[in-house]
Amino acid sequence: MTNRNIYLAALSVLQESEGDCEDYAARAPVLLAAFVHRVAALDALYREAHGLQRAPAIAADATLSLDEEFALSPRFSPAAAYDLAAQLVVRDNGAFADRCAQRCDAELELIRRSEIPATLHPIS
Repeated sequence: MTNRNIYLAALSVLQESEGDCEDYAARAPVLLAAFVHRVAALDALYREAHGLQRAPAIAADATLSLDEEFALSPRFSPAAAYDLAAQLVVRDNGAFADRCAQRCDAELELIRRSEIPATLHPIS
């Protein structure tokens, strides 16, 4: 799955088409990189729990090409699409952006609670 797939999913959430949103396409690579950086630790836990290879680190100030492979596990793509949709419209439609952000958070919480086992550590 490429970053473009996530971008197109975000446009679908926004009921936009790719040809109508050149400014969105220009901002998406930076916004996706910010999401990947923010969620990287959770992705690392997910990958460890499922025996997957660790992903390379993404710098906080990175820009990701829309034609690159999505840097996180595919399981995080719905959350990424909702986060991207929220970030793209936050200035123009704050209420809708909030709903998209809540959906992203719900997706991430579902992964945390049901797909990453808890670990116990002794209290010292």
